[in-house]
Formats: sequence, structure tokens, C-alpha cells
Amino acid sequence: MKRQPYFLKAAISVLMLAFISCGSGDDATIALSGVYVAGYSANGATLWVDGAPKRLTDKATFAQPESVFVSGDNVYVAGTELYAQGDLLSGIATLWVNNVPQRLSNSYSEAYSVFASGNNVYVAGYEDNAQGNNVAALWVNGVSQRLSNGTTNAEAYSVFASGSDVYVAGEDGGVATLWKNGVPQRLGNGRAYSVFVSGDNVYVAGYEDNAQGRYVATLWKNGVPERLGDETTSAYPESVFVSGDDVYVAGSADAEDWGAYVAVLWVNGVPQRLSYKTSDTAFAKSVFVSGGDVYVAGYEDIPESNYLILKPTLWVNGVSKRLSNFGWANSVFVVPETQ
Repeated sequence: MKRQPYFLKAAISVLMLAFISCGSGDDATIALSGVYVAGYSANGATLWVDGAPKRLTDKATFAQPESVFVSGDNVYVAGTELYAQGDLLSGIATLWVNNVPQRLSNSYSEAYSVFASGNNVYVAGYEDNAQGNNVAALWVNGVSQRLSNGTTNAEAYSVFASGSDVYVAGEDGGVATLWKNGVPQRLGNGRAYSVFVSGDNVYVAGYEDNAQGRYVATLWKNGVPERLGDETTSAYPESVFVSGDDVYVAGSADAEDWGAYVAVLWVNGVPQRLSYKTSDTAFAKSVFVSGGDVYVAGYEDIPESNYLILKPTLWVNGVSKRLSNFGWANSVFVVPETQ
């Protein structure tokens, strides 16, 4: 499944057997400090800083921020900017550094993830080739490195640097793939959406396709798969974060009693339901843990005046905070107070 930066994802037929409550309601009084959230609002591409929105583009420019990373005094946002190419619209992978855009490609491309380490800034995404295939790409300081050979569609969704090693999670020809320093490791049929390195361990979150055509939520640890649901269920993990001995995975699933997506946070493999009956559909897109607090960015479809309105949402320890009256939140990054 290809991620679409300009439209909501196509529906996934999913079934989740059980959820554990971890909070509900909307608490606008939640105090935020050092919290950056990238996404989209009625004002266009938006970066929320401690809940206050800052526009990344003018209203005439449509862009979709997918990832935010803060290092020192620099705030990096990776995403895709839409622009006119003759009578058509095209997308270009873009990196904003302190709100200043830098185009990463001259061809149709998308950027999904950014990570800064030392003097290097890494961006993961893809570029189209002459044959019309998506080629998984890693930009290092603005210079593109091809990860796949272009004979099949491939995309890179997440990048993480640890020491001298650079890990990229994605898919190549429908196979969940982890590239380490450009060398691919096939994980299984499906998609790998997020990678996180802690000590000697490499965690990858995504899903595998099973024989029944369901998406089986999967966490790979050093290449070994761990099921987050059984073979009869389906779910859609998108982000993994490790803090101490705890592993957090954020994603979405379809509750049997709802028939619509619910936002889910798995903690050490145990699912916790973030969204409730106030929302028709909800997605958890990104998780970050800092100072003992767990932050999850995503969005909920809220009924208002006979319409469903997308609301960008930040869950803090399971309690939801609306960031805007319309839009979606794709990524969260928290700067520790000591930084």
C-alpha cells in the first residue's frame, strides 16, 4: 500500500479482538513544553509548537508535512510540496529547515521521515524513475542515494541513525525491507513503516500479509517477527519508540463493535485504545516518549452538524488534546527540558 500525502489512506479491512482503555476525553488544559507536531490544518502545512500553530507554507501552496525532528537550534520537517507542472499537479520531496523549504528532487517524489545526527540530516522517501516506478531513496544532506534498483515499486518510510550506521525501513516490491547502510534485509511480505534503534537492538514496526489477505500487525526485533495480533486479526502499526525496557508502537485497527478505525497504542505488545465513541475514525501516526510521558500524534473523525470533521489530535498519556478545528497530525517530537 502506497502512502498518499494528499489524501487519506484507503480503508483497510481490519479486526481487533480486544482493546485496553488508557484514557478518554478531550483536555484542552494539557500543558505542553518542548512538543513539536507536524501536520496539516485549515491554514495549510502546519507545525504546532507547544500547541500553537505555525504555518510552513502560504495558503496558495499545498504541502503535507510527514515528520519532524529537532536538533539543537534547528527544526527539521520532511514532507511533500504540491506544485503545478503544466496542466498537471506534481509532488516534490521537501525538507523545511527552520521553516525554510529545500526541494530534494527534480522528479515526482515524496519524503516521509527525517533524522538528524551530528552534521548529517537524513530524509527517507522515494523518487519516480524513467520507467514510472517508485525508487526508495535516502537523501543525506540533500543528496539522493537510491536504495532500490527501480525494477519494482519501492518506498522508504523511516530513517534512524545510530553511530556510523543508518537504518531505513520501507518496502520493495511488496516486501517489508530494512536497509542497513544501503544493504537490504527482507523481513516478510508486507510493509515496514518505522525503525528505532536502542543499544544493540533494532526494532521495526509494520505489518505482514497473511494467507487470508489480512494485515497482521508485526514488530520485528533484530529481524525476528513478533505478532501484535493473531492471524485472524488485522492492524496497521506506523511508529515505534523504545524507552528503557518498554516498546511503544502506535497505529490503527478496526474494532469489531465499531466497524471503523480506532487509534491504538501497543505497549510491550498489549494494545491500548486511544479513541472512543466521540470519533468515527481515528489514526495514531507517531509516538514519542519523554520524561515518563507518552505522546501520540494522529487524528480523529469527529461528527459535527451531520458532517465528519478531521481533527488533529495529540494524546498525552492517553488523554486527547485537539490541536485545531480541522486537519491531521502526522508526527510528534519532544525536546527534553534538559536539552
